[in-house]
Amino acid sequence: VLIRLGFRHRMAGPLYNLAGVLMWPDPTRSPVYHPDAVRVMERVATWLPQEPAVWYRLGVALAEAGQKDEAMAAYQRAVELDPKLAPPWNGLGNVYSDLGQYEEAMAAYRRAIELDPKEAGFWNNLGNAYSDLGRHEEAIEAYRQAIKLDPKLAAPWNGLGNVYRAIGQHEEAMAAYRRAIELDPKDAYPWNGLGIVHALRGEWERALDAHRRAVELEPEDGAYRVSLASALRALGQEEEAQAELERARLRIEREDEYSRACFAALCGETEEALRLLEAALQKRPGLRLRARQDPDLRSLHGEPRFRELVGETGYEHRGPKPRPPAG
Repeated sequence: VLIRLGFRHRMAGPLYNLAGVLMWPDPTRSPVYHPDAVRVMERVATWLPQEPAVWYRLGVALAEAGQKDEAMAAYQRAVELDPKLAPPWNGLGNVYSDLGQYEEAMAAYRRAIELDPKEAGFWNNLGNAYSDLGRHEEAIEAYRQAIKLDPKLAAPWNGLGNVYRAIGQHEEAMAAYRRAIELDPKDAYPWNGLGIVHALRGEWERALDAHRRAVELEPEDGAYRVSLASALRALGQEEEAQAELERARLRIEREDEYSRACFAALCGETEEALRLLEAALQKRPGLRLRARQDPDLRSLHGEPRFRELVGETGYEHRGPKPRPPAG
């Protein structure tokens, strides 16, 4: 038995490190899903059940696999073992945010910040929660604090871009997205955001260029392909728009309700789009302003239920008149 325990302890460290490599192929970026990461970390947790860092990393692996309840349990176990370890509190905040439980999310983020106030990522995530709730001033304050702590972190600049876009400050939004691109040229997210702002301004050629760049950088993201299809349709390039929608169809189920609502709207599936949009707004009420303006949802503007969900629309199409979806 002692020999077996010694072997397990010797193997636990390399397996722990292996899971880290699988989930963080680029240490400067967010973790990614890997099918083997959960299995590896579950094995390590059985061997080192009293190590809070092990439970934290297992929580990350489970969260990336979409196993929210299991991730929450792992993070809570890490906190029980070491209440002063900040990352599991941040992980709990992320899970609560994904579940739309924002009061719990903000409490977890604030606890993480109390334990490690100089960690910019925690402030960024708090800003995301405020943004999702439509509490824009508080979101901007949190993002600015993240930038102050780490001026080279791209994520809070993306967050600022989203907030400024939502409240109609397009110049500030574009400046924020461009700064995010300067800091992280390989990230597709700010290119997509930049494309949306150009679309809101009726600058469809520029929107198309930005959305193409986002898809080049992250071709497996269904939401980016939806935005690209929207720009192509607005410019009358319907055949290519339909091709992009078909590519998006293969990937869209991985995306959130809002992105799936945009996809359904572009496909002419009005009832499904409204159903998904309602679910998205229940979870993230701060999306209401975005939905009012979003060019991807323009086919819904004549629907009474859409106006009930988002209030008056602020979107006015400028540039080439978009063609209706193919029957």
